Amino acid sequence: QHTKTPGEGTAQQLYRICDEDSIADLEDLLFMRGTGDLARQGLENINHPDAHTALLNSLPRVSGDTLVGVIQALGRHRDADAIRPLRTFVQSGNSEIVEASIVALGEIGGAEAAEILGMSRLSVNRSLRDTATAAYLRCGWSSLENGDRDTALEVFDALLIEVEPIEIRQEALRGYIRTELEYAIPLVVETLKSNNP
Repeated sequence: QHTKTPGEGTAQQLYRICDEDSIADLEDLLFMRGTGDLARQGLENINHPDAHTALLNSLPRVSGDTLVGVIQALGRHRDADAIRPLRTFVQSGNSEIVEASIVALGEIGGAEAAEILGMSRLSVNRSLRDTATAAYLRCGWSSLENGDRDTALEVFDALLIEVEPIEIRQEALRGYIRTELEYAIPLVVETLKSNNP
């Protein structure tokens, strides 16, 4: 039976009452053995800029499951300040960290994230290429949701080519139509006239 360390007990108490007054304590617990993941969850659930900053600043110092969790949290928060450090993690040799970073970039969206994901689809390990393509597609939708129609259109247009899987092309076409509205009509007509399933 696992006996809780004092740090784990403290982390669980802080997680239950987490608010902006507990940010500094949770940040300290991010770097302690056995408490990193609970501290990350606590910080992620605090809707305060200092909590987001604590997660972002922890990226160079945390490792393992805690690092993966922090990357995922920054993606869920769509923290654009995380894009630069995530670029480095995409190029790391750890497939779990690469995958988390790719997915997070897709959630964040924007031109810089799209550029990284566009390149990563060609450079990541073969086993992660489908994940990179799905994240690139998600980046298109995230960009559109953020009002960045130019990046969204660039992503969706890039995924319409015949070498992409049919389900990716279908979703990219939906995104293209949603982005271009009536200006997408010529492409829709062209697609209907083709043998493209």
